[in-house]
Amino acid sequence: MSARCVWAVREIEESADTTLPTILATLPDTWQRYVVEVKLPMARLQRAMVAELLRHVLAQHQLCADVQGIGHLDNGLPFLPDYPNLSVSISHCRRAVAVAVAGGTRVGIDVESPRKLSPVLINRVLSEDERRSLAGSDHFNKDFLLLWTRKEAALKCCGTGIKGFDSLVNIEQTFAGRWEQLTLLPTDVVGHLAVDQQWAECHNAMCGQNN
Repeated sequence: MSARCVWAVREIEESADTTLPTILATLPDTWQRYVVEVKLPMARLQRAMVAELLRHVLAQHQLCADVQGIGHLDNGLPFLPDYPNLSVSISHCRRAVAVAVAGGTRVGIDVESPRKLSPVLINRVLSEDERRSLAGSDHFNKDFLLLWTRKEAALKCCGTGIKGFDSLVNIEQTFAGRWEQLTLLPTDVVGHLAVDQQWAECHNAMCGQNN
């Protein structure tokens, strides 16, 4: 089986009060239960948009039949119970949601929008050399988020999830796969895709872009 990955990102444009009911009405019961498992309105909206986007990607690119739901491992990583041969990754931030599905390769995706950065977070994500490199940056927040999403995508691809957060600093040295910086994203959103197969075909489901 050739290694193939399809990904998509969608902007969060409106409030949960108006968008969430519209999306929920289009989702099967199993996906609706997945959405309402979380309590906060924004978290529900993000889950609803992930469900809608994932179902679109899977159907549009004929990766599998209609998926009835998604599960999460103990380390937080998502999986498709009915299609264990497929690797799936999801991400969301204040401005966007992202999904990636792959066959023949593991995949990780991560997106972020501008946020307040604490010294603790910076030290947990960046190596000493990276901190020195960014110290004089005129766009520190964006440059940091580009590095963070690159590392987080690789961490998800490796299958460690949030429990592997402490290994973020050195993931650049240990990850043997390939990264792609995501393009055509909403304003101020940055992100990366990671696959563990160097020659995997990566395709943007929303614009026909091949990487």
